[in-house]
Amino acid sequence: MKDYIATIVKNEKIAENIYAVTFLLEEDITVRCGQFGDISVGGTHLLRRPIAICKAEGREITFCYQIKGEGTQKLKTMVAGTRLNVLMPLGNGFFVTEEEKKIALVGGGVGVFPLISVLREYYGEKIISAYIGYRNKDAVCGVEEFQKATRFVGVTDDGSYGEKMNAVQAFEADLAK
Repeated sequence: MKDYIATIVKNEKIAENIYAVTFLLEEDITVRCGQFGDISVGGTHLLRRPIAICKAEGREITFCYQIKGEGTQKLKTMVAGTRLNVLMPLGNGFFVTEEEKKIALVGGGVGVFPLISVLREYYGEKIISAYIGYRNKDAVCGVEEFQKATRFVGVTDDGSYGEKMNAVQAFEADLAK
């Protein structure tokens, strides 16, 4: 883990109350799927925001976050060129053994973002099924990544995108088949 000074490359809305911020680091970083970073938004916000790493490509790191409080509200206003302290990579990440041939990604809401990193790390090596749940069609994001899975099932709580169910129910429905 290291405390990086990271420069925002882009910070854009990707769904209702959900944003993706991409940072450029001064050096390459190695990140395991499922790890996260603690982002300092500065000012009166002394505590950093723990946010999952979605993508790590050389010096570029992308985090996706939902607007929940003052800290993430402040983060969403930050523009390209802004420099922030980011402590990362944190956490142990996800490990899949060589013997395991299949991966089931099951998640909903902001819990889907670390799953993107799993898909990216094991794409082409494993059979990956993604069961992803959203609140409604306005919250749908990351579909272009999840559609790379061998099987992708997107669902919503209200049925406005995919079937009306949650991700666990979608996974269980497939298991029953």
